[in-house]
Amino acid sequence: MSFTSPKLVNRLDYLFAHRVWHSCPIGEQRICHTSPTDHVACQIITKPSVRHGSGPWRAPTWLLELPRAAEIIHGYLDRFLDKSLGFHNLAKAYDSLVSDIRIQLKEFHIQRVDKQRLPMKKLAFEIASLLQVPNMRQDPVLVGRVRDLQQQIEKLQTTQKEFRQEQAFKLHLYKAERSSKFHFMSPVPSPLKKPVFKEMEHSDGNLVSSQNGISIVLVDYYSGLFALPSSRPQGDDLSSFLGPLTRDKQLSDRAKVELAAPLRANEFYHAIRKSSSNSAPGPNALPFEVLKLAPHKWSRKNASTCPSQGHLHANPEDDQHTRSRHPSHRPGRLWNVPRDADARLQHPNERP
Repeated sequence: MSFTSPKLVNRLDYLFAHRVWHSCPIGEQRICHTSPTDHVACQIITKPSVRHGSGPWRAPTWLLELPRAAEIIHGYLDRFLDKSLGFHNLAKAYDSLVSDIRIQLKEFHIQRVDKQRLPMKKLAFEIASLLQVPNMRQDPVLVGRVRDLQQQIEKLQTTQKEFRQEQAFKLHLYKAERSSKFHFMSPVPSPLKKPVFKEMEHSDGNLVSSQNGISIVLVDYYSGLFALPSSRPQGDDLSSFLGPLTRDKQLSDRAKVELAAPLRANEFYHAIRKSSSNSAPGPNALPFEVLKLAPHKWSRKNASTCPSQGHLHANPEDDQHTRSRHPSHRPGRLWNVPRDADARLQHPNERP
């Protein structure tokens, strides 16, 4: 808070104010008049305090279940992917995409909330108008109407309370799901240790048991999972891959699906950061809305959007030969995966 003195110097030696003003946030202040003396009157206008939230606004889960929310997200994301090759600054374009999506969802959320509150407002307005009628309590018709309105209000409040409890439970499950070991990790299940994976079969049919060999097999498998949904491994391929994981315990169908679709927000963030290092978005590059409704659309053009991520090997034999000579060789299909994630694959026991 700064005050301007008559000599246009931003300085204030003493300010005497009531303790109530001291605790209020200041919205505006200005000089009432110019004075030739060393003292001048100040006018201070307070503003209502605003409670700071935990971060940027995010669409609630119930809003994302509506068709209009899906239409907003898919529409903006499709336009972004169609124009991705023409962007000179991919990170800036992605920031605009996220902002536009959340602005539209916020407006849609306000409309839905106002529509949900409208019945309660009508009932409250009607019951307030009835209570202002003179001698209302002596009229049995008006008394009965007031009681009926009170019952309707209680019914609406009960319905809203149940709805909030259900949404809170869904949000709790979602947070627990995001924090599980199957979400937002490197493309290989962690920890990757020999006692967990005894041996795995390579694409050429040979069994490998070394740490580096198992890492290569898993990287090759997961790189195929980032392809289009029609070309991903299905059925027996997934069952054979999950064999080492199901020897000691039986995984649920949901866990298998989670392992089969390892979408990682840090991979897309890494690609954007490499394309424009001066204006990279935050670490959670993929917003909650896109993760919830369109988890695989961005991967369709990830390779074409960032062609400078690495050199692809056209000859599989040369790629295999290079990999055998260099244990830390990175497959061309995973050049967008962060290097620290690949380092954890090669050296899982080392901590950053």
